[in-house]
This record gives sequence, structure tokens and C-alpha cells, in this order.
Amino acid sequence: MQLANAPENEIIFVNLDQDSYFSSGIEGTNNPFLELFTGYDKGELVVELIENSEINDAVMSLAMIDTLSKNYIKTAIDDVCDPQSMVSTSVIQLVDFIKLDKHVVRNRHNEKFLCLVNALINYAHATDKKVVLEGIESQDDLLFAQTLGVDFVQGFLYREQFINFKQ
Repeated sequence: MQLANAPENEIIFVNLDQDSYFSSGIEGTNNPFLELFTGYDKGELVVELIENSEINDAVMSLAMIDTLSKNYIKTAIDDVCDPQSMVSTSVIQLVDFIKLDKHVVRNRHNEKFLCLVNALINYAHATDKKVVLEGIESQDDLLFAQTLGVDFVQGFLYREQFINFKQ
């Protein structure tokens, strides 16, 4: 339904967890999600992996991202820097977008934490990935995002729209 009602010529982020992806029991190029995503032609589609912490989920997440990437579906990893997220370095290497959790905005005064955030942003840009910062709710948040050098922001300041800093 989200894809059918999506606006034309926009970047659309679709959340997908590995359990839903594999629920059909069909792997590889016949997976119904893969067919749905490859048939999308209204704009740029990015499948956003919802990261979980169980080892079996990590294995399935990697398999899902690998299949989507091999079929030229752009992918993102969600909630990076969320204190309750388990991040797979293998998945981070495969995705096209890294979405930084709103926890980054809330902890903008923690210098040690920002060293990690800046390293992630530098890694992303050095490897041709885009960075999205969630949780932008004020002009101060927006200025902070610009200082970090992220590519896009998301938040209630823009009613959940993505703003591309690089255009």
C-alpha cells in the first residue's frame, strides 16, 4: 500500500524485517518482496532493515540485504547509534544508507559519543554511502545535523520528510 500510494520521483524508505522477508519460505530471486521491489518504478526505493539482536536474525538480515543488493535494490540500516540496537558490520558494508538514530541528536553534547558518530559518517562517505539523521525537531537540531555533515535529515520539523542537504 505504501508503494502504491507513494509520490512520484521521491526517495521512498520502506521498513522490512528479516522475519517478514523470509515468511513466504521462498528465498532468492523468487521472493515476493524482491518481485515487489524490483517492479517499483515511481522513484528511488530504499529498503530499510530493522535490526534485531538475536543471532539468527543477524544471519537472516545479512542474507536478505545480500539478496536485495545483488538485485540492485538500495538498502539502509536503521537505528544506528540506538543504545538498544545490535549493529552488524557485515550489513553496514552492504547497505547504501546508514540511518543514525535520534539518540545522536539527544547526545550531541557527549564528545566521546560524537567521535564514534563522526567516524561512522566518515566511513559512510568514504564508501559512497549516504547518511540520514533521525530526530530533527527544531532549528537547533537542523544546525547540528549540518555541522555533522549528514546527507539527509528526518524528523517532525519536516513532518517526517527527508531533506537532502546536498542538493
